[in-house]
Amino acid sequence: MDGQPTGAWDYRILAHGEGFHFEIHEVYYDGQGKPIGYTENSVVSADDAEGIAWVLDKMKEAAQKPILSAERFPEEWPPKEE
Repeated sequence: MDGQPTGAWDYRILAHGEGFHFEIHEVYYDGQGKPIGYTENSVVSADDAEGIAWVLDKMKEAAQKPILSAERFPEEWPPKEE
């Protein structure tokens, strides 16, 4: 990631608790591509790297399904014309 502009970021798996729990976080880089920080809250978490892959597969599947409304759960979004 050499030469990344300041403020560049991507997703990375971080091991928590000596590798007993894994989470995907947004990781931020300096201008030389060195990681300088990551988000406090993870995007995805699991007990191992395979669990992360499983969750990501399920997220891909979710992108193919109808969107649900948070306000009118479990109705689909956009609301149907009445």
